[in-house]
Amino acid sequence: MTKKILLVFAGRKTEIPRLPISCMALAAYVREEGYSPDIIDLRLDDNFKRLNFKEYLCIGISAETGIALKSAINISKYIKENYPEIPIIWGSYHASFLPEETLNNTYVDCIVKGEGEKAFINVIKDIENKGIKGCLKKIYEEKDFMNMEDLPLAAYDLIDLNKYSDAIEGIGYESSRGCPHRCKFCYIQYFHRFKWRYKSPKKVVNEIEYLLKKYKAKKIKFLEDNFFTSKKRALEIAEEFIKKKLDIKWNATIRLDYLSKYTQEELKLLKDAGLYIAILGAESGSQKILDFINKDITTQQIKQAVQNCVKAEIMPQISFMCGFPTETKKDTLETLDFYDEIINLDKEHIEVNSLFIFSPYPGTELYDLAIKYGYKPPKTLEEWSEWQFNHLKNINWFNKSYRKYLHTMALISRFKFFTHRINFVDKEFVNKKFNLNRVTSILFYLFVHFYKASAEFRWKRRLFNFAPEWWVYERIRNFTTEIY
Repeated sequence: MTKKILLVFAGRKTEIPRLPISCMALAAYVREEGYSPDIIDLRLDDNFKRLNFKEYLCIGISAETGIALKSAINISKYIKENYPEIPIIWGSYHASFLPEETLNNTYVDCIVKGEGEKAFINVIKDIENKGIKGCLKKIYEEKDFMNMEDLPLAAYDLIDLNKYSDAIEGIGYESSRGCPHRCKFCYIQYFHRFKWRYKSPKKVVNEIEYLLKKYKAKKIKFLEDNFFTSKKRALEIAEEFIKKKLDIKWNATIRLDYLSKYTQEELKLLKDAGLYIAILGAESGSQKILDFINKDITTQQIKQAVQNCVKAEIMPQISFMCGFPTETKKDTLETLDFYDEIINLDKEHIEVNSLFIFSPYPGTELYDLAIKYGYKPPKTLEEWSEWQFNHLKNINWFNKSYRKYLHTMALISRFKFFTHRINFVDKEFVNKKFNLNRVTSILFYLFVHFYKASAEFRWKRRLFNFAPEWWVYERIRNFTTEIY
C-alpha cells in the first residue's frame, strides 16, 4: 500500500500569501513516522484536477472558518466524486470547533479535532488496516498534547518559499503553542485548554539559525499566540541570538500587561537581539469592556506598555475590537479616543493594526452569548463558507445604521494601518502583492492618496454613517488583497 499522503491548505487564490505552516508542521511529523507527504496550497495553485489522487493513501485538508472553506469543499467534492475510495480527513480550527456539523458534509470522511500530529497518524493507521471503512465518519482527538521538544522543524523543503511573502517579510516559525489566559472572545481556551507549551531556547535558536543559513533569511515572524508567556525563556532566546551574532530581525505577540512590566534594560536586550515589532492585543479603550471580555489588563497598562516600546525603539503594533455584546456607543467612542491617544504618543513609530468588528467564533464563551443576543450562526459547511471575519452581519444585536457606522470605522482603521505599514515594508513585496508595474503603481498611489484624505477627514469628525466611497473601497479590496 502506498505511503504517500497529500496535505491540502485551503484558501482563496492570492498573491504571495503567508506560509501554510499548519500543513508544514504536520508534514514534518508525518514524514518522521515513515510516510511521504506532499503539500498543495490552493491559495497559490487551485488547479488540483491535474493531480493523480490515486497515488495517495489519504488526503488531509486544513481549512479555516470562512472563505477558505469554499476551496476545501471544492477539492473534497472533486475527490469524492472521482476517487471515492480515497479517505478525506478534515482538520484545523473549524473542523475542531464544529466537528459533528463538519462531519455531516457528504464530502468529509473523518475529522481530526484539536492538535493534529498524533491524531492524524491514528487515522492513517486505521486506513492502512481497514481502508476507508476504518476511519469513516469518526472524530479523532488526541487527549495528550505534543511534547514540543519532540516536534520536528516544519517541512519548509516541501514548499517553494519564493512564492510566499515570508521570503521578503520574514519567515514564519512556530516556537510554542497555546496561551494560559482567559479572554472570552478567543479560540485558545477550547483548542489548547489553557495550556502553553514551548520549545526550549536551545532548540528554538538552533532551528532559527538553520533557517537563516538555509534560506538566507533576515527576518523571522513567530507564528504563535503568546511567545512571551515565559519572560525567562524569551530573554534566554534573545541572549542566544546576540551570543551567536545572528543578523536577524523578528516580531512576536506579547500581552500588554507583560510588556508594561518589562524594564528598559530587558527591552534593550530584546531590541539588540532583533525584536523590531511587538504585536499587541489591546481590544478596547473602555475598561468596562476590557473587564467584560476577561482581558485582565487595564487601559493604564496598555498605555505604559506602548510607552515602554517606543522608548526602547521597538514598534508596537496594536489591535482593537468593537461591537461586543453589551457594548454601547459610549464604549466605542472611548475606544476611538483611546486609539487616538495611543497613536499620538508617537505617530511615526506606533501602529494600530485595526479596530476590528467582533466576530462570534465557535468554541468561545462570547459565541454562546452572541447567540443569546440574537446572532444566528450558519448551520452547514456551505453556509460557513460564506461567513466572514470583521463583518457587520456578525453583530446583528445592533440596528442596521449603527452596524454600518462600525463597519465603515473598521474599514478606515484598517486602511490607516495599511498606509502606515507600507512605509516599512519592502517595495518588492508591495509590487508583488498588488501586481504593480510602472503604470499601475501610479494609479495605485493616486488611489491611496485619495482614500488617505477621506480617511483623515472622516476619522477626525467621526463621520462613519454615510460613506459611499468606503463601500466602493470595500468592493475593490475584496477583489484584491491586503498587505498583511
